[in-house]
Amino acid sequence: GGGGGGASGATATGIEAVVCLHGANGSEFSFRSLLPTLVAGAGVRCIAFDRPPYGLSSRPTAGGTNITKTSGGGAVGASNDESSGSGGNGGGGSSGGVNFVYTPAGQAELTLALMDALGIHRAALLGHSAGAPVALDAALVSPERCPVLIMVAPAVFVGDKPAPPTASSSSTSSSSS
Repeated sequence: GGGGGGASGATATGIEAVVCLHGANGSEFSFRSLLPTLVAGAGVRCIAFDRPPYGLSSRPTAGGTNITKTSGGGAVGASNDESSGSGGNGGGGSSGGVNFVYTPAGQAELTLALMDALGIHRAALLGHSAGAPVALDAALVSPERCPVLIMVAPAVFVGDKPAPPTASSSSTSSSSS
């Protein structure tokens, strides 16, 4: 796996971990070279996991639950080591679980549930490409838990959705002289 581990303390700002969120078609393997450097430089745990449906993660079923929260605040199916590669996959349909959907908001909920399962109260979130909107949504939902955002080549759109391409904008005109 590509998880970090290493340091177990917290920074002066109370950050206990850096959670890395890969882009579309990526996996926790994307961070394999970065994690040791982050552990050494940040002095905290560094975690990467496969966001469904990428890498070695399970594919959530329509309307299904991906992580089932336990009564103790943990999660069933989320690995307790930093290199889970599973993205947490409890299956089941408990109403107390995460109702996973393929949206940044759904994956932000999954990320916060994984942080719960790993006992992480405050984390810096590093989002690459399509992982950036997941990090942003997690920070918006839970700013006290995710006070630091690092976005690398973020696939974040502000304002109205971009208009779909039209036939006239997608064709190129060339003139011969």
